[in-house]
Amino acid sequence: MQGLGFARRVDAEELRSYEYSVRKEMPGFQVWPQGPREEHYAVEFLEPRNWRNDRAIGYDMFTDPVRREAMERARDTGEPTASGRLTLVQETSTQPQYGFLIYVPAYRRGRLPANEQERRQNLIGFVYSPYRGKDFLDLSLSQAERERFAVSLYDGATPHPARALHEAPSAPEAPIIATKTFRVAGRSFTLQIKAHAASMSPARWGGVVIGTALGFLVTVLLFTITRFQVSARMAAERNAERLRQARSEAVRSLRTRDAFLSIASHELKTPLTALQLQVDGLHRAFTTNQPMQAERVQRRLESVRRQARRLTTLVDDLLDVSRLADGRLHFVAEPMNLGGLLREVSLRFETEAQRLNSSIELQVDDDLEGLWDASRLDQIITNLISNALKYGAGKPIELKAARQGDRVVLQVKDQGIGIAPEDQERIFSRFERAVPDRNFGGFGLGLWICREIVAGMGGNIVVTSEAGKGATFEVSLPLQIPNAIAVAS
Repeated sequence: MQGLGFARRVDAEELRSYEYSVRKEMPGFQVWPQGPREEHYAVEFLEPRNWRNDRAIGYDMFTDPVRREAMERARDTGEPTASGRLTLVQETSTQPQYGFLIYVPAYRRGRLPANEQERRQNLIGFVYSPYRGKDFLDLSLSQAERERFAVSLYDGATPHPARALHEAPSAPEAPIIATKTFRVAGRSFTLQIKAHAASMSPARWGGVVIGTALGFLVTVLLFTITRFQVSARMAAERNAERLRQARSEAVRSLRTRDAFLSIASHELKTPLTALQLQVDGLHRAFTTNQPMQAERVQRRLESVRRQARRLTTLVDDLLDVSRLADGRLHFVAEPMNLGGLLREVSLRFETEAQRLNSSIELQVDDDLEGLWDASRLDQIITNLISNALKYGAGKPIELKAARQGDRVVLQVKDQGIGIAPEDQERIFSRFERAVPDRNFGGFGLGLWICREIVAGMGGNIVVTSEAGKGATFEVSLPLQIPNAIAVAS
């Protein structure tokens, strides 16, 4: 038994807000694999916390057919249910094992609903436990038994290599001395025992079979008792989790701090150096009464202004990281017109676009009224346009916004270097970029901050792109910030 976990049920429309809420206690939490689905069953809790079990956090088990079949049977029957043979997500390429899982459904109010329809409606998730085949048998048998017998475990009523949870190595001529099939958690398993030593007595053979089978059954029996402890465990798990995470979070924080310091020292120094050079040049000209043409002064002042804006943006990003990490990012909902804000931001970038031989083409519907946080929307739009200009290869930028039902959809499209498919999810993480640091500046925080802000306002952000063919970032927002996270103006 590798651990005891909980996978929570999350409907599609609640996914982003769910991730946002969990990250307050578990930074970096994300449901995976990505993709549209009606409902998700994310691994939210798995004890003991170790490097192997941590690999499963956030995994949507409903995406795998073998796991899904067992989960659906557990949901509809209300009974502990074992899965078929599978490879646990905890496995690595080093000595991987086959395994299986046992699920116990958890329902609202902690009691079993009367019928299948009510069970589906009231399901909140699954208490579950993962098992590894070889580890399970190694713990069930003594060293002496492993030396005398080759004990194999199979999923199903017959021993077949394609369903082996573990096949113990044995000589080709080794006789099969016992085969026993039994049912646990609604599924058949088969033990097969071959003799390494022909001199063993039948009584000893039977003892091994019964002992191994009873060991398995007792383990599963102990697990099924947890179904009666679901309510208490769920109430206590969050407090316990904070304590158990302390060490791993401290290590993770130190690594994040080191990565940040390395990036920050470079990124902050670059505009400061440029700013200092321009200011020194102006200072020398005025203190020595050297004549300077107005055009040259204007160029120097524009450079100063540009570097000051860059520094302001970098500092603002750092402040937002701090607020997001502490859960202090709040939203003020106020009536506003998104079209007006888009025109204002695009006008602000007009000079920068001309400097880069680009342009911003605006296509905005008139009816884009809603209750949003204007400063945060400004931040999202500014970041997306800034990135489009930075990576857009001097080609036109398209900025579109339209209403779709009870939502607005904003698109920022460039025709630049594009983003490879394998990088499109990664770029929304902290300190991540799809291009080398030496080619483009920045902390690698902008898109992560955008994603967190959009999720906090009840929306989502996605990217569509191909390498070398530009990128389109699409933000979808409800017409009003959800009341749970909004502060009315």
